[in-house]
Amino acid sequence: MFSVAAVGVIVITSIYVVPNASFFFHGNQIEFADFASNALQITNAKHFAEIHGNHSRWGFYHPGPALWYLYATGEYLFHDWLGVSSPHAAHVLIGIVFQVTCAVVVVLYVARKTSGIVVPIAIALLFVHWNSMLGAPNSIWPPHVLYGPFLLLITFGAGVASGDVKLLPIVIFAGGMLVHGHVAQPLFVIPLGCLALSSVIRGGEYKNAHLAISALILAVFVLPIIVDALRGSERNIVTIFHHIKIHAGNHHTLPQGIGYFLSFFLYENKQEIVQGSATFSLTSYLWAHPTLWLVIVLIIACALTPLTRASRFVKWYSAFVTIAVILSVVWSTIQDGEMYGFNGNFIYAVVYLLYLFPWLLAATATSPIKYSYMLAGSLVAVAALWNMRQGYMLSWKGLSGLFIPKPTFTIVVASDQFDSQLKAMTQGAAGVYITFKPERQFEAFAVINQINHLGIPFRVRDGYTFLYGTKVKKHEPEVSMEVCGDSGPILPHPHNLPGSTAPCHITVTSMPTGH
Repeated sequence: MFSVAAVGVIVITSIYVVPNASFFFHGNQIEFADFASNALQITNAKHFAEIHGNHSRWGFYHPGPALWYLYATGEYLFHDWLGVSSPHAAHVLIGIVFQVTCAVVVVLYVARKTSGIVVPIAIALLFVHWNSMLGAPNSIWPPHVLYGPFLLLITFGAGVASGDVKLLPIVIFAGGMLVHGHVAQPLFVIPLGCLALSSVIRGGEYKNAHLAISALILAVFVLPIIVDALRGSERNIVTIFHHIKIHAGNHHTLPQGIGYFLSFFLYENKQEIVQGSATFSLTSYLWAHPTLWLVIVLIIACALTPLTRASRFVKWYSAFVTIAVILSVVWSTIQDGEMYGFNGNFIYAVVYLLYLFPWLLAATATSPIKYSYMLAGSLVAVAALWNMRQGYMLSWKGLSGLFIPKPTFTIVVASDQFDSQLKAMTQGAAGVYITFKPERQFEAFAVINQINHLGIPFRVRDGYTFLYGTKVKKHEPEVSMEVCGDSGPILPHPHNLPGSTAPCHITVTSMPTGH
């Protein structure tokens, strides 16, 4: 199975890498916006100096740095050793490999528990599903990367509960990645993880080695959170709990939460406008989108499967998926602020597992009921394809877009010339002080990240110290520069960068004496 999985990962990864060969193998990529600020933390992880996840718009960091260490590993492997064009390209490449690996091992595992005929169906559904949704496999924006670990948690959690106790370390790994990745994930990881673990203990089939490996993996994920908890007044965990406390009453209605969850089956990208509206009507929404009634029937069938004579694994699979559906609706109602689609991007993993559900029933059933399940799976697939075709990613591409790998989701521009100009501007400086207007922060993050790549300490204006976590001292001689000033070299502008498109000059405002 390992060799089959390896071939599958290589082939599917190539499908997303080869069409974007110029991105991965030609020119230095300059990251902008969140991608640039996240790259600063990846650089910290490369030196084993990062203990936090990405910075939230609510003022805290998400719980852990696991993803940063994954991308730092990719930078070592693909950029430093194998010559991929830029650190960012290496981060995206390891991100694709990670997401593809998660999906492939899930597909092969459910096939082993049911039937090999599931593999081509699952891979085909996965491919069109990925090409229709924002995020996985070729995005490393933090809200988009929980897809793979969520697949692992549900599928292998069901496997552990059904008797494959040796897979417990995978469940612990998936849970750790999820908790590190988003502050809300304990809502899912704790109940689903405890359900799997309780089944292990109740069954009494575990070996000490399984528990020991799981405990070691758990310790690795818990360590940075403990380190943070010991930092006194700078504890991120305190900031998180304070935020939860003061926003405890900021909930959305249950119909809004249900509508938000169902919107992912329609591949929408305007949840904050539709479901977030105070006038949202779930009934009107369902009548406007008839395919959602089929989704509801599918969820009900999934919820009732543990009461049937289905195989043990399929019963547990159905139970875990059903619990994930319920918890997703709960999360949809309690999320803070606007109901942005990226808040629940991981729900696409639940969508995919529900697509597979009828085929798993068919693969384990006997004739003639097998054909009924196959018919149900076909109806679900047709409805899914219809929704994909109408969704955000494909509405402007046509049906052929289902079968064309989507472009890499990022905000970058390739420019070796600007790198050379920045090196010349900072030559001889022991530090750089960067100023910028708030509306040009995305460009500022890009410049700061490039300076950080040069190994030069930097300082920023008040309000943006999250870029380096702790207060830094002034390094003399220090160069002061303004991002998007009046003169100087122009920072290239990506076509998809939010905000102003006016030329962004990098202006040196003061030079150290003798420079």
